[in-house]
Amino acid sequence: MAFAGSLALHDGALPQSDRIWLERRFGNDTGSDAGLALSAGPLAAADPVQTGLARSGRGLLAFVGYLAHGADLASALGAPRAAQTGLGPADLDAALALAAFERWGLDAASRLEGGFALVWWQPHQRQMVLMTDIMGQRPIYACLERGILRFATSLPLLLGWPGVPLDIDAAHMAGELAGLRSAPASRTHFSAIAPIPAASLWSIARGQIARQRYWRIDPDRRSQVRRADDAAEAVRTLLDRAVAGCLPHDGPIVAQMSGGLDSTAVATSAARQIGSRMLDTVTTVYDNQPLAAYDQRHFFADERAHAEAIAAIHGNIRAHFVEGGGPHRYETELDAMFALSGAPRPNMAPFLWYQSSFDHVRAMGARVLLKGQLGNVVLSWGGAESRTEIIRAMPVLRRLSEARAWSAGQGLAPLRLMLSWGIGPLLSPRLRAVLERWRKRGGAEALWPAGPVSVTPLAPMADDLIAPGRGADWFAEARSGSVRDWRLALLALNQCMGESFHRGDLLAGLERRHPFADRGLLEFCFALPDDHYVRGGVDRYLARRVLADRLPPRVLTERRSGLQAHDQPAILRRRRRQVIAGVEALAEGGLAGDYIDVPRLKTMVRNWPETDAGLHWGYWAPLYRAWHYAGFLSWVERGCPA
Repeated sequence: MAFAGSLALHDGALPQSDRIWLERRFGNDTGSDAGLALSAGPLAAADPVQTGLARSGRGLLAFVGYLAHGADLASALGAPRAAQTGLGPADLDAALALAAFERWGLDAASRLEGGFALVWWQPHQRQMVLMTDIMGQRPIYACLERGILRFATSLPLLLGWPGVPLDIDAAHMAGELAGLRSAPASRTHFSAIAPIPAASLWSIARGQIARQRYWRIDPDRRSQVRRADDAAEAVRTLLDRAVAGCLPHDGPIVAQMSGGLDSTAVATSAARQIGSRMLDTVTTVYDNQPLAAYDQRHFFADERAHAEAIAAIHGNIRAHFVEGGGPHRYETELDAMFALSGAPRPNMAPFLWYQSSFDHVRAMGARVLLKGQLGNVVLSWGGAESRTEIIRAMPVLRRLSEARAWSAGQGLAPLRLMLSWGIGPLLSPRLRAVLERWRKRGGAEALWPAGPVSVTPLAPMADDLIAPGRGADWFAEARSGSVRDWRLALLALNQCMGESFHRGDLLAGLERRHPFADRGLLEFCFALPDDHYVRGGVDRYLARRVLADRLPPRVLTERRSGLQAHDQPAILRRRRRQVIAGVEALAEGGLAGDYIDVPRLKTMVRNWPETDAGLHWGYWAPLYRAWHYAGFLSWVERGCPA
């Protein structure tokens, strides 16, 4: 489901072609006047996200997604939610959002929670508001061309709209192909189209677009909660509220569950709140691969036993196990994939790994899937991505104490940790970098076979475009700052990735909901001092305290990370014939040739390694990305066919 519209910013009528196209595409005209055309409705049978409409004497509102905590909003409005009978969930959410805007104006934005996008139109004031949720889970794409603002909640919808330019954002495309880790930004692969950023609204009136950020985390807020038990109890309450706000109104209740703390937190919270109803959980597993080859000191590949242990202590959890990484239609039907999402995927392996599970969820009759996305920045902060930084920011004596406790719990050399954590932060950045390179010489066995590092073979134009940013690494720079700045950077990265997650929803055919995107839970966890997350030699300390009465010891004390989607060489082997044929068919001219060095790419596939050792990261990652992006550029060159 989607909405789309066209607005003339200045006096004058819209092109008649816009009205005709919208009506033909949706089969309806939701609202229009001399300067506006607006339509809403289903786009495809596979689109899982619902659209709601609400009207009053003062205007109308189209709404895509879901509102969390609608009962609280209805109470604040003095309009009990239960009293509005005869409306479906999406129409009810739209009615509440419209009532909120008519009561509080633009201040209503800070009161709406959930995963949604909306457009509010007031014909008498000739004012339009476009708004996305705080994490950008339901994007709105906009194109301003010759005084006409065209917008849609579906990128392919805009791409097929007459009058919308399809020029590629050359710098963005080249940077993605080269794997540059640039600063996160809300953008698409098309220079004329941009998503409205997360936590933002655009207010359009009198020919002007006022862009407003209505929410951001307060980096200076500090919680007064000091006792670990008090923090855990408060987070437990907020977690349950966040999960309750994401539960579907009807149909099966399904959660994606790995062996980690974030997805299990969501699943067990849901199970505790739905009474005698069953919660179906889906775990993606390796059924036909030798798991022992992948289990290492810091990783485990078999998550089945963890999921079974959780289901054993929760009587209403029914665990499903689906083999991941098998052949899938999106490996061959690239045009169909682009027609749904409007974009390529930088790394296909994780995406393909979960598709069989998503197919299984849909076959169960479910429309909504609960996920633990963002949990490692919220509840389980203090894991591999942050624990060292947290400890190094502690006072010296505390650092030494943590190093001693950590070494005892992990069986590591205490002197090495004490030197690293206790003294390391006192050294100059250059000396720390030298010691870090020395330390990594004897690191853990690589997950993938070693090999020479290479990059996607770029055409000269693309190579010139990325030259100014080559060598820059936003990720590394952000991590080198304070712990709080690093955490805020990860949150900003997730906000920019919101529309990417939405594209994943369209391809999965599911509405994936993320309780850790709940505003109250986010704000509370970000305000807690960092020593709530790493304490006494225990990482993810807060999460383990919160979940102590919900998870079995096997899961609660697991220190390794679950290993998912690590069979990329197997995917590439399976697609060898197709990849080679696709690359050999590429013309050296055309759009793909502007960005990819086609002759070099053909040389790569002609020298296809005969052994798994040859299919190292430096070979298959740039090759697979180049082949996939070449398919996308070919699709664009053909006019983005639906």
